[in-house]
Amino acid sequence: MATFKMWRHSKYIRSCKYIIRGCIIITIVCVIIELLFINTLILFSLMQVKHLINDFSSSHLSIIATLARYNSFRHIVAQGKDEGFKYLIDNTIARIYMEHESENCGKTISRLGFDVSSAGEFLFILEQMQRQKAEPWKKLVVEIGANDGLLSSNSYNFIQMGWSAILVEPQRDQLDLAKKNHDGLTNQHQDQSVHYVHAVISDHDGQEKLHVSADLFSMQS
Repeated sequence: MATFKMWRHSKYIRSCKYIIRGCIIITIVCVIIELLFINTLILFSLMQVKHLINDFSSSHLSIIATLARYNSFRHIVAQGKDEGFKYLIDNTIARIYMEHESENCGKTISRLGFDVSSAGEFLFILEQMQRQKAEPWKKLVVEIGANDGLLSSNSYNFIQMGWSAILVEPQRDQLDLAKKNHDGLTNQHQDQSVHYVHAVISDHDGQEKLHVSADLFSMQS
């Protein structure tokens, strides 16, 4: 009886050794495969970065125009125009605020903003207006060629501040994107009104042929 128990015990130990050995081998194989995959990914990324740097150094185009050569960047921009950038702003910058102490009102808050215009036009115009405080400015912005209403937009930040707006855009799909990107910004108070005009500005009334490029970036200049 003792011999039988000893045999069963030694068999159990051998089985455990085989299982542990198998687990160790599998773990080592997985680590090697993972390291090979990670190293390959790193090398590929480095090659892409090197290629990108070479493109920037040899190209006379702007940074955006150079990046526009890459399909992945174009895909990111396309997704961003379709509410992606708005979602990013709403869940990052728009959720940051600062508290201020006021003698009359107690604690008040202010929010951070981000100038989305192409070359800082929004802040430039706003600063110029603030220097002339005596002028009775009407809070209305008119943008001809509103595009998607967000990317490189000169009107988005004004609308965000509660201004009224008239946005003119000949492409229906871009005008629809503008409405999406302005969701929650166009009815902040009863005096604010934002009108979306599907039209082309010209020197005469009537109809004309509009040649539309499939290239999203050609419309940003």
